[in-house]
Amino acid sequence: MKTMKNSKNPHMKPIPERKDIPEHYKWKLQDLFETIDDWNKAIIEVERLLAQIENYKDKLGQNPQTLLECLKLADEIGQKSDKILVYAHMKSHEDTRDAKAQSNAHKATSLFIQAQKACSFITPEILQIGEEKITEYIETEERLAKYEFFLKDILRRKAHTLETSEEYLLAGAGEIAQGPEDIFSALTNADIQFPNITNGKGEAIPLSEERFSTFLTSTDRTLRKNAFHALFDTYGSFKNTLSATYSSAIRSSLFFARARNFNSTLEASLFNNSIPVSVYNQLINQINKNLEALHKYVSLKKKALKLDEIHMYDMYVNIAGEPYEHIPFEEAQEIVLDALKPLGTEYLKLVEEGFSSRWIDVYENKGKRGGAYCWGCYGGHPYVLLNYNGKLKDVFTLAHEMGHAIHQAYTNATQPYIYSGHSIFVAEVASIVNEILLNIALTGKASTNEEKKYFMHVMTEQIRTTVFRQTLFAEFELNVHQMTQKGEAPSHETLCSLWMDLNRKYYGPEIALDANLAFEWARIPHFYSPFYVYQYATGFAAALSIANAIANEGAPAQKAYIQFLKSGKSDYPINLLKKAGVDMSTGEPIKEAMNFFSEKVENLEQILSD
Repeated sequence: MKTMKNSKNPHMKPIPERKDIPEHYKWKLQDLFETIDDWNKAIIEVERLLAQIENYKDKLGQNPQTLLECLKLADEIGQKSDKILVYAHMKSHEDTRDAKAQSNAHKATSLFIQAQKACSFITPEILQIGEEKITEYIETEERLAKYEFFLKDILRRKAHTLETSEEYLLAGAGEIAQGPEDIFSALTNADIQFPNITNGKGEAIPLSEERFSTFLTSTDRTLRKNAFHALFDTYGSFKNTLSATYSSAIRSSLFFARARNFNSTLEASLFNNSIPVSVYNQLINQINKNLEALHKYVSLKKKALKLDEIHMYDMYVNIAGEPYEHIPFEEAQEIVLDALKPLGTEYLKLVEEGFSSRWIDVYENKGKRGGAYCWGCYGGHPYVLLNYNGKLKDVFTLAHEMGHAIHQAYTNATQPYIYSGHSIFVAEVASIVNEILLNIALTGKASTNEEKKYFMHVMTEQIRTTVFRQTLFAEFELNVHQMTQKGEAPSHETLCSLWMDLNRKYYGPEIALDANLAFEWARIPHFYSPFYVYQYATGFAAALSIANAIANEGAPAQKAYIQFLKSGKSDYPINLLKKAGVDMSTGEPIKEAMNFFSEKVENLEQILSD
């Protein structure tokens, strides 16, 4: 395997300003709106449409044609307000210090919520029409056929849908409910400053959230230890503010759950996609039954790294030397394209289009939003935000986000607007399949035991971080929401204590837990989207099953998977995955993933002993 050498450490350099990043490494938001004036004109157009939809209030039960007209107008409003929202927020993510961009993002959010409020009468009126008459409408007006699943899903929601005036109030409250997450984002992306740290050579290095994840994989233990303590100590200094914002977000979720007559915030969160609560609970139960395998892995890693004590900042470093020291972004693209060949030429052409047409914002710059994501809107191509650092993990992130992008591209080209988008429950499958295929490809090209050991470790780490770690998050989240539901107000002491208890349980007796690890919960943005993170774990289990089927069965499994990618929201996630050959309503996929992990740990142990 080719090894890239780069004597220059990119993390010794200061973080650049956005203007200093070459254009071809920036996403092309002009494909959405050529200028900010065009964006403002689009807002005026949506406001005009919002006035029009008022004319349909109290009239949807008159005849099927009126219902159809209203639904088509709601689609147009949704599509155009989505585009306005996506553009403004992605523009604000380029530099979170840009006050004008932040103002536009808030303006777009307000318009989006206005659109939701304006259309909030539709669901209650459809419920008033009733199932019998809706069925009759679909039979007599063939153009309503495409809305059949949408309409029947609304009827399913009857027990949790309020009167029109109440729905209007709840839609309006959405803007207030967004407050805690907005505060968290502003604080963690723009205001929090991390100190410089030193590496093993005593050199001063700037620390950021993006660099932190790279530093944790460094073979320089001094660097990763210093990064760990500097980052968590910084979050700890904001523990009161961050516990208040998180507590406010949970209380907001509880308010909406109770308003809609749900028994819990968990039930409310899972209801939208018709996910049984048992799926969430059985994930936690299955993982808890298999914690010994994780304990064994921690012990094995401690031995492989030759450590007297293994700390959490040691868990991310590979036990073998990295085959790629620094990977230019262009080479990362080639590696990903090669790995995704099992998905077929049509899939690859879409990936190539994304690479060549500036779908991707590649590098970190000062003020840029942290992390990585894929976003976009119906009628436009997907966009991917990265903070690429040239490490192998960044190549995996590229494969992951392009999985989301191609999923979106397939769906938007196949489904009507009403079924565009994806629930995270299935969206993560599309991204993780790519990661697994990348690992398989790189493992297959490994020419030495050291390289094989490296990629085997990558797979076990992916399961640790995607299945075990995210389930730990899910268990934490469930506990905190249950406390709030009982009338308790979890303080930062309670949150920290719970976090440490769960880490002890999951990682076992060999792990040495530093006291400031207790603040890790405070930096997890997904906690502001209740019961979101568990889907990473279930998604990995489903993706593993699909990737194995593609590897073993070839064309039939590949074809079924592509059809799954084209399905959007045309059915419930559980049913969509069944069509792809995976039944997440049972505990079997989780059991299979745990068996797979145990086998990999045993294989790794065997390689280490050879």
